[in-house]
Amino acid sequence: MKANCSFNEPKPLFDLDKKTDVRTRGISLDEDRVFPRAKGLTIIRSSLGLSTWRTSFVTFITDCMNTRQILVFFEKWDLDKDSRYYVRFHARRYSFLLGLLGECIGTMAGNKCARILDVGPGFLTELLRVSGIADTIDSLGFWDGRFQCRDSDVHFEFDLKNTADRSLWPQLPLYDLVVMAEVIEHLPVSPAHVFAFLASLVKPGGYLLLQTPNACSLSKRLRLLCGRNPFELIRDDLHNPGHFREYTIRELAGYCRVSGFKVRRVYTDNYFTGEQWYSKALAGVSRMLPTSLRNGITLWLVKE
Repeated sequence: MKANCSFNEPKPLFDLDKKTDVRTRGISLDEDRVFPRAKGLTIIRSSLGLSTWRTSFVTFITDCMNTRQILVFFEKWDLDKDSRYYVRFHARRYSFLLGLLGECIGTMAGNKCARILDVGPGFLTELLRVSGIADTIDSLGFWDGRFQCRDSDVHFEFDLKNTADRSLWPQLPLYDLVVMAEVIEHLPVSPAHVFAFLASLVKPGGYLLLQTPNACSLSKRLRLLCGRNPFELIRDDLHNPGHFREYTIRELAGYCRVSGFKVRRVYTDNYFTGEQWYSKALAGVSRMLPTSLRNGITLWLVKE
């Protein structure tokens, strides 16, 4: 099944090609050096130590699903109440990521991607496979029988906690693009181990797309101001214990550099679709504030 849709290209908070903040307000990843305003924009320089090469952008149009189409697609599935809520909560994020994947592939040779690895199989894995965005879309993590592999795909069973022990790393092929969306915050190990493992799976010049909640979002800051812990308690479920640690852009960028990745672009957005009125209100308010206060972080990383 393919669904045609128009997707507005997401605008990055940081762009390697321009080395500037391209939104009204933003942050640098290492130091906050603000240049004079130019036509209402705050231009912020980053001392990332990134190379100055420039990838020519090729417009790439992919068949993707918008938020509504994603909800309709999974409406046909026999899901329990919690799973259905999860899909509703993340549908806009899925659409955002599918559009960004199309742009990533548009920068590859021939506008084609042969192999993608999705770390942490789930509903996104299914969307990637039905989109036909790559010939092979493997998965790695805990097996979930709801998301079946195609003939060209392979699932690798691996507990990412074991990335701390290199002797336990599985032998996988190299991938043009690896996606790890909403996984890093669930792991009780240092991201240094996780990023080192992921770096071993990406071809030189290949991409890693990372999504994770923003530890410093506006909603979390307000909860803390009210004397409430903004982070959930660790759950009793050993298979799904919840979030052990959430991160900031600066923290993630530091781990990426050490592991051999360069930050090509950083996006922040309120793509988590909360159903409570105050969640929607905060999302609206945060759009008038520094972009670092939005609730989701997406990093487009390049393997050196």
